[in-house]
Amino acid sequence: MAIFEFRRDELFFEQVTDGYYDKRGNWHEGSREWISLGKCGSQPAMGENPQIQIPDGSLTVYEYILHLDRNCREFLYGENVKVAINGGTERVYKVIGFQRGQLQSKLYIKAVE
Repeated sequence: MAIFEFRRDELFFEQVTDGYYDKRGNWHEGSREWISLGKCGSQPAMGENPQIQIPDGSLTVYEYILHLDRNCREFLYGENVKVAINGGTERVYKVIGFQRGQLQSKLYIKAVE
């Protein structure tokens, strides 16, 4: 009997900290690092023109839907995430939409040009 692995992709989000001035007035650069969120499932966009409404009210095309745990962190429009789809090389995507459901959350992403 075959065993399916529904969550075979690794998901990372980019944590960005801003630079700051210390008590002496010296500038300290911010940092960027990729934080692992664990495994997720991916589904390529289906249909002729897969679109989702973004916060400004317009429609945009997405490339993948990622299936996450229901209690995952909240994702905001425009955040960067890194995913290795189907065990391929890691690629950076932009968050287009996020929906939390009763059993899972869906993350709509589009490749960064």
